[in-house]
Amino acid sequence: MDAGTQGCPVCGSARVRDVGPVFHPEPALVAGVAIDLRGMEFRLLECESCRFRFKRPAIPDQMLLDCYAKADAGNWGVEPDPIGRRFDDLLNVVRRHAPSTLSRPIRVLDVGCFNGAMLKHFGDSFERFGVEPSREAAAMASSRGINMLGDTIEHIEGRDGFFDVIISVDVLEHINDPDPFFQRVSRLLQGGQHPGVFICMTGDADAPAFRLNGGLHWYVSALPEHVSFWNRSSLNAAGKRCGLGIIEHRRMSHDRLYRRDWLGQTARNLAFAAVRSIGGLHLPILKRRFARRGAPSWIASADHMICVLRRP
Repeated sequence: MDAGTQGCPVCGSARVRDVGPVFHPEPALVAGVAIDLRGMEFRLLECESCRFRFKRPAIPDQMLLDCYAKADAGNWGVEPDPIGRRFDDLLNVVRRHAPSTLSRPIRVLDVGCFNGAMLKHFGDSFERFGVEPSREAAAMASSRGINMLGDTIEHIEGRDGFFDVIISVDVLEHINDPDPFFQRVSRLLQGGQHPGVFICMTGDADAPAFRLNGGLHWYVSALPEHVSFWNRSSLNAAGKRCGLGIIEHRRMSHDRLYRRDWLGQTARNLAFAAVRSIGGLHLPILKRRFARRGAPSWIASADHMICVLRRP
C-alpha cells in the first residue's frame, strides 16, 4: 500500500506513513457477531501531522452497523461493574464540567449507549438520552428509562443546541470518517451562556503501551471494528474544525484491574514484542506462531484517555 495516497481523515494532511500490518483473529467477530474478512489485508497508517492512526482498507460502515444491530444486549454485560468500568469516574467528569447554573435537569446524550448501563448508574437526576444501533440493547436501555432517539447520532432530528453533555465511551474508535460525527456533536451541544461539553473515552495512540506493538497492539488487532485511533493532538484537530476546544485530558486504563493483572499482561506483551523483534529466536515453531498474530490482551495498561471538549 502506498501510504502517501491515504490522506488523514482528521486534519487532511497528505503526510501519512505506514506503521505496519494489522492481523485480526479468525474467525473475526464484531460485537459478538461473525464478520467475513477473509482475503482482506489490513495496514495501520499514521498521520505525521496530528499523529492520528487509522486502519486501511476501511471496513464499510454498513458492514459494521449490520453487526452492531444484531448484537446481544448482554454482549458487554447487562449489569457491568460500575467501578471496574469507570462509570463513577465518568460521572465525576460530567458533574465537574456540565453547566452548573441551570434551572432544569442536565440533559445528557450517550452516543452508543448500548443497554443503558452507564446512564442507569448516573441516575434519574439527569434527563437521559441515548442512541444505539443494537436493537436488543436499545430496547433494554429504553426499559431503563433512557429516551432513545435512534440508531446513530445522524438520526437525531430537531435537537440542535439541546444537550448540555454529549458523552461517547468506546465509540470514536469505530468511526471511519470522524469529521461529520464531530460536526454533528457540535451542532447538538448547547451554546451561549451555558455551553455544552463533549466527553469522550477512547484509546490513546500516544500511550507507550499502544506504540510498543504498533498495529499488533491488542486494541487494534483483537477488535476488527476498531478503525480509528486517537491521541490528544488529533482530538484537538478534530475539535477545532467544529468549534470545540479541549479543557481536560488524562490517560488511564480502560478498566480498573488488580495489580497482578497489570503485571501479568505487561509481562506477556513485553515478551511478545521481544520475540517478534528478534525473529522468533530463529526457531521455526515460534516464527509460525507469531507470523500473523496480534499481541496479547493488555486491558490493564494505561492506553486509554478521557478527553473533554467544550464550545466557546
